[in-house]
Order: sequence, then C-alpha cells, then structure tokens
Amino acid sequence: MKKTKKKHFDLFEYRLRRWIDYLGLKGWHTICEHGETNIDNAGASYSYELRARIVKFIFSDVVERGTDINKLAIQSAFHEVCELLLARLVTYTYEKDAKPEEIEDAVHEIIRILENTVLPLEDKIFEEL
Repeated sequence: MKKTKKKHFDLFEYRLRRWIDYLGLKGWHTICEHGETNIDNAGASYSYELRARIVKFIFSDVVERGTDINKLAIQSAFHEVCELLLARLVTYTYEKDAKPEEIEDAVHEIIRILENTVLPLEDKIFEEL
C-alpha cells in the first residue's frame, strides 16, 4: 500500500467542489476528509443524510502501489459526486423495498456511462466557464 498526500486530497476536494457547483447540487452541507474510507480498496467514499442535506466525502489515505493517484483523485471526485446526484433516487428506492443489489447495480451503470462520456470532457467543460 502507498500513502496519499495532502496535494492529492486537495486535488480531490477541488474537483469534487467543482463538479458539485457545475451540476448545481446546492444546499448540501459538504464535509471533505482525508482518511480511511468505509469501503475496501476504494479511492474515496461518501455518506449522507438526505433530509438534513449533509454529505461527507472521504479521500483514501492509502492506495495500491502503482496507482496513478492524481488520476484516482480526479475520477473519484467525479464518481462520488455522481453518487450524490443519485442519492435521493437511491434513498427513495430503498424505501420502496427494491433489492439493494439491483439498485446499486443500476446506479453504477449510470455512473460508468457518465465516467466514459462526461468525465473525458471535464477540462473542456470547465475551460469554457
């Protein structure tokens, strides 16, 4: 395992906040931390309280050796904001007794689509702002 540095966390947080602003996800109290994620081998994770509009993002303090940490920070920021974008859908779907693995699968299918279509355009999108 390899430790991530403050500069990697700063890149993650900067990109995260940029995507939050770009997608118009206003009204959330956003907390960003650099530390242990709650998911094994994840570059980042998040948790939220929908009704209180509080979201906490964590950028992992360790990664597998050989990982391009800058790329991981950029992709993880986008991925976690996509999770936030879908948080309301996920919350309400769980309340309707759907199978959790079906919901998670659908959410990650959408995120992968966005990662493959929108993320490559990131520099162009923000260059024009």
